[in-house]
Amino acid sequence: MSPSQPASRTLTLHPGTFRHAPDGDQIALRAGDTLHIVCREGLTPVELLRGLDRAHHAHGGSGRVGAGLVEISGMLLTSLVFLLTLGILDIFGNSLHHVIGEWVHEEGANHDDAIREGRLLLLSTLLFFGGMVAVRLFRRLPLFEENLESVGHTVRLVVEDFLNSKRRQRRRLRQRLKRLGADQVARIEVWNPQSAPGATGSAGHGAAPTDPLAWSILLPALVDVSRPDCALALHIRQDETADVRAAAQALPGLAVDMAAQAAPTATAAGAAPRNLIPAAEQAWLPLLALAAFDPEALTPLAPAGAARVFSENAFHRLLPLAGNGVTRAEASRFLNRCLNDYGLLRDDPDSGLWFLAGDADAPPARQGALWTALFHALTANAQAFVDGDDPLTHLVASGALCALLHDLPPASAGTRRRLAQQLLEVVGGFIAAVEKSERYDLMKRVLAGPGRRNLQDLGRYLPRVVDAGEERGDADAAFTLDLAETARFNAFGYDTLARLARLFEVVGAYPEAIAIWTKLAPLDPTRARVRLARLEERSGDPQAAARAIDPLLAELDAAADAGGEVLAVPPLLRAEAYLEGAWIIYSVLDDARRDEGLQRLATARRWLLASPPDAAAANAVAIAYWRYHNYLALYLDWAGDYAAALAEHRRALAIPGVSGKWYSGTLSNIAYVARKAALAAANDAPAARRHRLDDAVTAAGLAADLKERLGDEDELPVALHNLAVSRYCRAALDEAGAARDERLGAAAAAAREGLAWLDKADSDKKRGALLLETLLAGRAAGADADPAALAALLALPDSALAPAERRARDLLAAAPDEAARATALDELGRRVQCLELLA
Repeated sequence: MSPSQPASRTLTLHPGTFRHAPDGDQIALRAGDTLHIVCREGLTPVELLRGLDRAHHAHGGSGRVGAGLVEISGMLLTSLVFLLTLGILDIFGNSLHHVIGEWVHEEGANHDDAIREGRLLLLSTLLFFGGMVAVRLFRRLPLFEENLESVGHTVRLVVEDFLNSKRRQRRRLRQRLKRLGADQVARIEVWNPQSAPGATGSAGHGAAPTDPLAWSILLPALVDVSRPDCALALHIRQDETADVRAAAQALPGLAVDMAAQAAPTATAAGAAPRNLIPAAEQAWLPLLALAAFDPEALTPLAPAGAARVFSENAFHRLLPLAGNGVTRAEASRFLNRCLNDYGLLRDDPDSGLWFLAGDADAPPARQGALWTALFHALTANAQAFVDGDDPLTHLVASGALCALLHDLPPASAGTRRRLAQQLLEVVGGFIAAVEKSERYDLMKRVLAGPGRRNLQDLGRYLPRVVDAGEERGDADAAFTLDLAETARFNAFGYDTLARLARLFEVVGAYPEAIAIWTKLAPLDPTRARVRLARLEERSGDPQAAARAIDPLLAELDAAADAGGEVLAVPPLLRAEAYLEGAWIIYSVLDDARRDEGLQRLATARRWLLASPPDAAAANAVAIAYWRYHNYLALYLDWAGDYAAALAEHRRALAIPGVSGKWYSGTLSNIAYVARKAALAAANDAPAARRHRLDDAVTAAGLAADLKERLGDEDELPVALHNLAVSRYCRAALDEAGAARDERLGAAAAAAREGLAWLDKADSDKKRGALLLETLLAGRAAGADADPAALAALLALPDSALAPAERRARDLLAAAPDEAARATALDELGRRVQCLELLA
């Protein structure tokens, strides 16, 4: 299109698409019916023209043959100039003879020779300028400028200043674009128009684009050359959108459109080419690897596992190692570009974590100036690189300390001791930060799930009492290993180990929690016995838990009768013991002991009231009061007083200062009681019962979502059980149809998810209920009994089932065929609606 033609072309801006850019170092690329132009940092007009020539040759252009033809044409033109010069000399020969002759006469030379020499001098001069004109006419400026590189610097600047005016550059650029087929393609895409000389916003503070190459030369030339129906697109960074849009709107004859932003997901095409990242930001790329860790391989002893988790906070704390005075705002903009534009970071919405992506997802190079600076900084003070409230920073520092310790030579004993002590403090800080921030998902990833071996590997670098025999080469390696196992965890103090055991319980790592409390039993026998009894119940054996807690409570009762001299147990710990005892009785659901459980709750309340005010124990007191109201509500529900039970649960929910783990338990219990209240009101209007069951489903869903966000895998299967049975009961009140089938499918899905979490935790708690819910939802939907679920239910031991669940299992076991099993499941569904099962 010519500039004189009035038209309105559409220019589409594409923010956040750099990861889809053409790979390689080419400036221009013709791909089918699309022309790509990449404006890398520092691109000059001469480089742009050369890049277009290379793209033309690569696309099947004239290449060497075409260049030869141009040179031959130049030579022919020069020859014509030479012949013209000879004619001029013949016509004006006498005048020239007179002038040159006089000059030669004064020198005493032969006149004929002087005329011949004068003619040669004039012809050489004319030939030089004629050659320049020929080259200029055939637009071979890049070849000409390449030859100028050998000329002096001053001459080069003068010539380039003359030849490189915007008007000449644009004319040459239009010619190169036409040669490449820009007037024929259906789409032209310009990548990174902001990053070139004068575009201070590309890596600076977001200033408006002033780049003459992109905005004064390239884009106007593209508009002039391209056909009217050619789609023009600019690919830019997301933080440049406002500035680029303003600059594009200033171009005549263009209507600016905005494409949808590319979402930063794990399914992106890959990382952006390095030539689209400014040099200043490329210097920060090594810090990305330093500020990340492998959750399954925190130490060099383990092979690389999952994608590396990135810590933004750790990155900011590591920036001083680069030594370039980067501000926090600049660093944050760079990280946002890595996430939104460059494809070097990806966001996992489920966990809320950032992961390294593309070629950035690799362990850091454990050498070089940056690694040396990190070594000295961590040796001096590793705490400078961690945030007490951010467990991710502790994991980054732990991984770096382990790598440094791994690479230390044996002779560096003093440095090894200092780094090992730093590691001990950092790991302890991680455990405290996880508990404070409730980032149980990190605990699961790093120490209890796929990264279970990390704790053992960390012990190889922590201060140790006994070195393992396999490392020392002792003759009696087995004995040394036994001693090392006995001294396991000795580097940590009591508080850290008790906190670690509680976290293991929360994430469902019961064997590890039992091992730690067994180790702590000689130091704190009463608390250890309470926690071990709870872990038996958490593992799915409430009878074993009762056998463990009952003797302890008998001893506490005897001590109270004797004036408290037999066992010097703090009042708060006594209250926790009686609360645990009441909970275990409820877990067994032994009607004969219900009054005993209520008595234990009353005793717990007396000891809570007797606890002296202590700011340090305020959180523990709040949790104890929450448990009291929660357990009292469960006992009221057990007695059938659903209104009073819901009131107690609301009191528990109103207690401030309790972690999300406990609040999610209250929501789950509210769903449990609301469901039972709806089913018990059989004479109420169906609409009222549906409304109550809708409330139960809502509360159960909120509880399950919160527990999953927190990583509370200890009680998540219980919450999913409540959600599954609430959905099943709600579907039973619907008429046959799509809504009923959808609710039944959702009930079965929640039950299966709960079973999957139990498999991960290796626990049977509520397994029988979840299996029954799977079978009942399938039967209500008209499907045959799931053979795997049925076999798993029949294989469960009596200790893993409540009495009503054992009777349901026996009924199904007695069914000889599928028809009999369907009849049995119909009977069990009736029992659920009558609160005789899963209640």
